[in-house]
This record gives sequence, C-alpha cells and structure tokens, in this order.
Amino acid sequence: MAESESEPSGPSLLARLGLLLQEESEDQWFYFGVFVAVLMIGAAWLQVASVIPGVAAVGMLEEGESLEDIAWSSDGSQALLLVENGLETELRSLDDSGQSLVASEGFTPLSISRIGDEWIVGGTRGALASWDGEDTLTDITPSWPEGPEGDVISVSANSASSGYLLSRDPYGHVQMHAFDADNVSEGVASPMQSSEMISVHSDPTGASALVIGYDMSLGNPTLGKSGEVLLRVTGSPRQPLSISMLHHSAGGLLHTVTWVNDAHWGGEVAALIAGSSSTLVMHDDMSISQLLGLGGSAGAAVDSSGTFWFASTDATELISVDWMQDDVETHKLPDLGMTEVDSVTISGNTLELQGDLERGGMGRMVVDLEAQDNLAQSLDRLGELLFVVLTVFATVLAVATIWHKQFAPQS
Repeated sequence: MAESESEPSGPSLLARLGLLLQEESEDQWFYFGVFVAVLMIGAAWLQVASVIPGVAAVGMLEEGESLEDIAWSSDGSQALLLVENGLETELRSLDDSGQSLVASEGFTPLSISRIGDEWIVGGTRGALASWDGEDTLTDITPSWPEGPEGDVISVSANSASSGYLLSRDPYGHVQMHAFDADNVSEGVASPMQSSEMISVHSDPTGASALVIGYDMSLGNPTLGKSGEVLLRVTGSPRQPLSISMLHHSAGGLLHTVTWVNDAHWGGEVAALIAGSSSTLVMHDDMSISQLLGLGGSAGAAVDSSGTFWFASTDATELISVDWMQDDVETHKLPDLGMTEVDSVTISGNTLELQGDLERGGMGRMVVDLEAQDNLAQSLDRLGELLFVVLTVFATVLAVATIWHKQFAPQS
C-alpha cells in the first residue's frame, strides 16, 4: 500500500492571523491594543520626523559682541568674521579649531567680501586689503579720484584685488565705485535723492552689481529704515559707472542678494533677492518679480543644487523652494536655544543661521543639507520606509484573510 502524503502540520502564520480577524478572542483584543499603540507611536513619530535632521548649535560670540558680517570659503572650511566687540570692530578667522584674531594693526575694518578662497576687506578712509586665510592683511592701494576718501561701508570682490564698493564721505553721502589694484572710479550716487545705498553685490562675471538700499519716504521714519530699493550698476574703474533703479517699493528692508547658477531654474532666474517682508527674483532680462507663496524672512541662501532656503526670524523653521519640483516646503527646526536669526549663509554642504542665543551672546545653528537623504539621520525617510513595509504587510494579510474565507478548502 502506498504511503499516504503527510498532512500539513497546521495553518500558516498568515492564515492564523486571518482567523484572529474573523472571530472574537482574547488574542484579537491583544492585537487590537497593539494596533492602537502603533497608531500612537506613529503619530509621535510624525511629530518628531517633521523636525529637520542634522541640526546642531554652537556658540560663536560672547554677550556684548555682535556679528557685523561673515564670509565663508567656498568649501566651508574657514570663515572671516567682522565683529563689533563694544569698543571697536575686529577681524576673526573661524575654522574647526575655533576662532583666532586676524592681525590688522592700523586698519579699521568695516566690510568684507569673499572671492574664491580669498577675502577683500574695506576699511575707514578708503582703505582696502586682501586676506588669504593665513597671515596678516595685504594692503590694496588703488588711486582714488580727487576729494576725500570715504569709508568703505560695503565691498564686493570680482577678484583678489578688484570689484565694487560703497563709500560714505565725511558728510554722510554714499556713492558707488568700481575698483581694481590701481584705480577707484569716480563715484555715482543713487538716482533717487530720497534713497540711500547700503550694500553692493557683484555678479559672477564682474560686469555689473546689484545694490540694496532703503527709502525713508516709503515708510514711517519714526520706525527706522524701511522700503525696498534695488539698483543695478555697470562700469569699470576706467569707465563711467551707470546706475539704474530696478525695484522701488514699500516694505521692510532687503537683506540678501545671492546669484543663481544658470544651470538651475531653467536659466531664467539670475538672482534671488530676499527681504524682511517679501522675496524677489531677478530674471535674465533684469525684470523683477515676486516669488509666489513666500513672504519675508530673516535670511536667505541658495545651495549648490539651486534650492532656495529661507529662515524665520524666531529660528523655529526653514522654508525651502526646490526649482525642480516648484514646491514650497516648511521644515521645523529643533529648539536649540536660538531666539532670533540675524543672517543666513551657505558653507560647503551646510546651511548656517547666525543669531542671538537665549543664554546670551550669538551662536550658529548648523544644518547638514545632506542629512535628509541619509536614512540613518532622517526619521522622515525612515518613517517612509517603515510605512511602505507596513503597507505591504497589511495588504498581504488582507489578501490572505480573503483567500482563507473564500477559497481555502473547508476541513
């Protein structure tokens, strides 16, 4: 007699789970409790995952000191700081080993700019110098046009010894100049008498620059500087400068001009201009438009992929705009003791927020822009993976239950 085939030892795991869903039992209530617990854990996970990963905070300045400007090297390994210590302004170098004073005896710094891995510093009475990140400042001594040499309140470098600058003369008049190692051009004033220029930003080619300003006639003078003023200047140290108004509107001060790589945003956006009450873009034809869906910010930057980043004044969130997705995304920041954002910069692959700390002094909030794509660091990405796994499991379980009820052989 032929040996009979062995009987199955029992229903499969999926079949047993399916039976638990069909009939009431203590096990069913246990699994229902597990389901509720998973929902609660998932809700908590979503709350935590909404906080952007890869964020750390470090102190930078002591109480009583203020950061006037900061400029990072292209790889983010070193920065030059312009610091007001309560008595004078001084230059400091910042790197992984900490801060160190940059020797600038006889030079009173007022403004800084980075070009490549070098910096140009503007000072009082027309003083200019370069710094290579190693030793003391190296004087740049171009010939100024006749008249008093103004304080260099803003400088933007095209090379290690050339660019554009704003000077303020002893009478308080601000003028725009182009300069190189030999000459400083004749100055030109703002085309509107009621407006004043406060910072200059050279384009990547060095052929022109954008200038941020304000206009007291656009707001309430008792509330301080206000109004959105954006100018464009062209020319060289040996040619007359031409200056024109691109944007003149009521609102808070503009604070950021950053240039956009022509490989991003379809080659249609040349620069991002951000302010405390609006966000603007300049197109290749020099026209200005509002970036829809965004208001003001405390600081802004553009990363290497062309994504725009904006920080809220209270340091609670970041907003990103990805040009490939044309999407505005809000990211919560962890509470790391920063109470107010003063400025935003890009250093290598990190976004840096500089601002006031709750404990006093100023600090840096450093955001690793690659952390969101790192599964180990991003709870959001890990949550998405777990969601997919659980969805697949639930689908298989449902199919197994239906099969058991409808198609499985009855014993």
